[in-house]
Amino acid sequence: MIVFDGTYRWGPSGLRSRRRRRWMLSCDLLVIDLSLAMPDVVHLKRYLVVANLLTPSPMKTSVAETLGKRIFRDFGLNSRNVLWVETAWDREEHLLVAAFKAIDLYADETDFELLWRDAMPNEKKLVDRFLPSGWFLSRSQRETVS
Repeated sequence: MIVFDGTYRWGPSGLRSRRRRRWMLSCDLLVIDLSLAMPDVVHLKRYLVVANLLTPSPMKTSVAETLGKRIFRDFGLNSRNVLWVETAWDREEHLLVAAFKAIDLYADETDFELLWRDAMPNEKKLVDRFLPSGWFLSRSQRETVS
């Protein structure tokens, strides 16, 4: 079952250093509840999250690092139950999987350390099952392919 399939946007508000921040972060985002989409299979991770950066912005290095915590909060996801997939930053066809290691900052604040690895063949097959061909291409490349 698809929880979310579309463009996820986040535009910060407020002032910072007396200048208004005008940038908005956005990514293509697909969130799937695997236990509902494939109920006959026992899944180690209940949710599949696939993210693809859209806008050049002050991202750190990935959608997971920049928006991961906010996406978890907005969709009520537990980082231990998520298979997070993105593309390598230099090659769209190379899929990477992020493991989120929780780090307690304060009493009620948690941050994450990200550990990246190459997607395994079964994970690539799972992603291919839910995504159309060319989904990881940049927006401009997708429009010329379509």
